[in-house]
Amino acid sequence: EMDNLLKHLEDLPVKYSLRKLGSMATEMGKGLGKKVKFVMKGDQASLPKEKLTILKDGIIHLVRNSIDHGIEIPEVRKKLGKDVFGVLEIRLTKEESGDLSLNVADDGGGINLDRVVSKAIERGIVKSSEKDNLSYEEKIDLIFEPRLSTKDKLTDISGRGIGMDVVKKNIKSLGGSLEVVTELNKGTNFIIRLKKV
Repeated sequence: EMDNLLKHLEDLPVKYSLRKLGSMATEMGKGLGKKVKFVMKGDQASLPKEKLTILKDGIIHLVRNSIDHGIEIPEVRKKLGKDVFGVLEIRLTKEESGDLSLNVADDGGGINLDRVVSKAIERGIVKSSEKDNLSYEEKIDLIFEPRLSTKDKLTDISGRGIGMDVVKKNIKSLGGSLEVVTELNKGTNFIIRLKKV
């Protein structure tokens, strides 16, 4: 029992550890000519340091991705009738089971799944004859395909050599899962679920 207790004393609070992402998000947005409002909500939860480091790396990548590809520039947002500030929200929910879920959501442009599919065909990942039979889930899965990057121009920001496939693999290594829900012009939500922490 004592051992167990001591082990958890070294756990670090998740929300506190992610707070610095706020200034990173705003700075990054500035560099891309975007206005970003960072919001952090939800329950308190703690994780062992090494798990938290892996989780944080993944979340940093998702945040970069949201700002780089998700949130639109103010002019575009205005045209769409959105607030010029794009919202990036990280929400933590500690389930009664002890599971932890983390949402990294933006109200940006969403992921253009048709574009993802045509890239996949271009790269030979999907046959063009299969195109019309792909379900929403299968299209979403293509985002995590290592050979696929929907970046038209490589910005040094979200690149850094890690793709979504690595983020997903890292979260899997924590015994967790990563899901994506996206809607064109409405935004994207990445949902990380970690089993009883």
